[in-house]
Order: sequence, then C-alpha cells, then structure tokens
Amino acid sequence: MGIKRSGFTIIEAMIYITISGVLLLAVLYFFSDSIFHQKRLDITSATLNDASILMNRLNTEIRNSVGVYSSTSNDICLINNQSVYSYGSTRVSFSNNSVLIGRSSDSDCSPLGATTSINSNLSRIESLTFDHISNSNGDIVTYDISFTSPSVIAKSGLPGGDSNFSYSSSVTIRSW
Repeated sequence: MGIKRSGFTIIEAMIYITISGVLLLAVLYFFSDSIFHQKRLDITSATLNDASILMNRLNTEIRNSVGVYSSTSNDICLINNQSVYSYGSTRVSFSNNSVLIGRSSDSDCSPLGATTSINSNLSRIESLTFDHISNSNGDIVTYDISFTSPSVIAKSGLPGGDSNFSYSSSVTIRSW
C-alpha cells in the first residue's frame, strides 16, 4: 500500500498566494480610485452649486434695483425702489475671495451697513468685475465671475489640480 498524500505542495501554495495578492491589489486600486473620483465630483458639484446660488442672488439684486449709483470694476452700488424695499441702496463688492452685500438707508451706499458674504467657503472666487452700461433701453449691468474649486490631492498618474469656472451675465435693470 502506498501512502496517500492530501494537501498542497509548496509551489501550489505560492502560486495561490501570488494570484490572490494580485487580485486583492486590483480590488483595492479600484476602490481607492472610485473614492478619489467621488471626492473630486463632490467638490466640483459644490463649487457649481455655489456659483449658481451666487449668480441668482446677483441677478435678483441687479434686476430689482431702479438704477446704479456708482460702479467700479469690483464694486457696484444699486439704488433700490423704496416703495418696494425698506432700504435705499445695496452695495455689492468683491474682497478677499468673497462677494459681500450690504444695505444702506440712503441712496448713495454711504454709510455701508453690515455686510454679509453671499458665497460659501466651498469655493474660492478669484475675480468679480462689474460693468455698467447705460443706453436708451435702460441700465444694463454685466459681470464676470471666476471660481476655483479646491484641489484634490492627486494620485500618481491622475490629474488633481484646481478646477476653474468662469461665468458672465448681463442683467437689465427693471424700470419700476
């Protein structure tokens, strides 16, 4: 009678360990890559949402004013209709990567009341410029705004820098 052996030889065990290790590394790479791209998508989505909210607010403030008192490249003073609003003017300005809005009781934006940032900390605003155009059809305010979403730490071989978004809008001031 011969001896019957059961089990694996050392070479079979080494091949099994090698194949298992390669498969495990492939699965780990897939999941880490998925997490990286999901985080990048979340940051980009938050930046675009911030841009949408900010632009809607700027459009509403400009559209609901009756005129522009003064305008510089990154500051605008809007005169409000006091029969509709209890405040006389609104100042929108750009400072330190934030868009600030303030209300004033007089029509020349002076003194500027308490200011509030109308963008979140999810994205950086790189620039905001206003341009006031007055023509026979009324006042038109155009603005250009540039956002940068925070960078995601890049993995080797994958892009991971900042994402930049630029928008322009032209808003006609309503003639109440």
